[in-house]
Amino acid sequence: QILDILERSSGGTRPSVDLWIITHSHVDHYGALLKISEDSALRDRVEIKKLCYYFPREFRDRGGKYCNIPAIAKMEQIAAATGAEYLCPSLDGEITLDDLKLNFIYIPTDCEPLNDKFNSNLCSLVFTVEGKQGRAMITGDAFKINLAIILESYRGRLACDVLQLPHHALCDTGSEEFYREVDAKTVILPISIAGDRSMGTIYYEQ
Repeated sequence: QILDILERSSGGTRPSVDLWIITHSHVDHYGALLKISEDSALRDRVEIKKLCYYFPREFRDRGGKYCNIPAIAKMEQIAAATGAEYLCPSLDGEITLDDLKLNFIYIPTDCEPLNDKFNSNLCSLVFTVEGKQGRAMITGDAFKINLAIILESYRGRLACDVLQLPHHALCDTGSEEFYREVDAKTVILPISIAGDRSMGTIYYEQ
C-alpha cells in the first residue's frame, strides 16, 4: 500500500525517496520498510536514497533489556539491501528537501532519564516539517517525559499547524501544557489495534 501511494505521487514512474525517517525501533514503524527490503519485486519498485534513524544502544527498557540493538541490525540489513545511505539526525540540525525544512527537536542522546521506565517508545525522534503550506510536527510514539523535555527546551517555539498525536493518542502522552504550546489546528491520530484495545480498558481511564 505504501508503494502504491508513492507510485501515484510520482505519476506512475518508479518513485525515489530522498529520506525515509524511522522514529524508533518498534516493528510497527519500520516493518513495511523491512518487508520491502526483503522482497526483490518490492525493492525494485522504489529507490531509497537515505535512511534516518537513531536507536541508542545504551537504552534499557523496564526489564533491563538493551532492546534497540536487534533493530539496529535490522536497519543495517535494510540499508545493505536497498543501497540507502545512513543519515544520523542531530538536534536542531536542519535538513532541506526541495521547499521543505526538517528540524529535529528531540533526539534521545541522554538515556539516563529514560532507562528502566518503559520501552523504546521513549526513544522516539520528534521533528518538524515546514513548508509553504505551514508547519507540522511528527512525534512518533513519544511519551509524556519526552514532551516535557521538548517543552523545557522549546517553550514559545512549538506552534504548529498540524500535529501527529504521539503514541496513537494514548493516555501516556497526556501533557496539556505541551498541546497548548503547539496549538495545532489539525491533528493526525495514528490508530492501531493495540491502541483501540487500550482505550477500552481501565488503563486508558487512568
